[in-house]
Amino acid sequence: MGYVKLAYAKNNVRGNLALMAGTYPQYNLAAEPELLRSVFEANVGVKLSKTRELWVDAGIIPSHIGFESAVGATCWNVTRSILAENSPYYEAGVKLGYTSPSENWYVAGMLLNGWQRIARPDGNNTPAFGTQLTYTPSDNVTLNWSTFVGNDQPDSVRQMRYFSNLYAQLQVTERFGLIAGFDYRLAASRQRR
Repeated sequence: MGYVKLAYAKNNVRGNLALMAGTYPQYNLAAEPELLRSVFEANVGVKLSKTRELWVDAGIIPSHIGFESAVGATCWNVTRSILAENSPYYEAGVKLGYTSPSENWYVAGMLLNGWQRIARPDGNNTPAFGTQLTYTPSDNVTLNWSTFVGNDQPDSVRQMRYFSNLYAQLQVTERFGLIAGFDYRLAASRQRR
C-alpha cells in the first residue's frame, strides 16, 4: 500500500484527506463503491469548546479498535498481526471525542456505518455504535478499551456484532516495549420473515 495524505489543523477546525493505491485497497475495500476504494482517510473536525478539548469529527476515519493500523510503518510488527486482521482498519461516521486537561484520559463515542464500512450495505438501516476509553498515566503506559455494537447485514438478515477490545502498551526502555491485547466477539443472527 502506498498513500499520500494532506492534513489541516488550525484552532477549532481540522481535516485529513489521504488517497491510496496497492493491494490493500484492492482487497480490503472491494465491497465499497468504486469511487471510494482509493480513499484511506477523508474527515473534518470541529472543536466544540473554547476551553476544553471536545471535538466532533465526521467522515472516513481510522478505526478506534486495536493498536495497529493498515500502515505497516506504524505497527510494532513488521507485518500486521492476526489480532489486527480481525478488527477494522477504518470506519465511517461521526465521532465525539474528549481529552482531559491532564491529557491522561481520552473518551469517545461513535455513530458508524458498520464494521469496516464506508457505505452502509443495501437494505441496512441499523446504525452501529462504538466507544473508546484510553488512560495514559505516563509516556510509557497506555491502557485502552474499545467497543463496537452493530448490524453489518441487511435488516432482513440482522447479524449483530458485539466486540470488545482491551489492550495495554508498556514502553519498558527506548528500544523495548510490550503490548498485551484481548478481544471478545459475540455475533447474534436473526432471520426476519
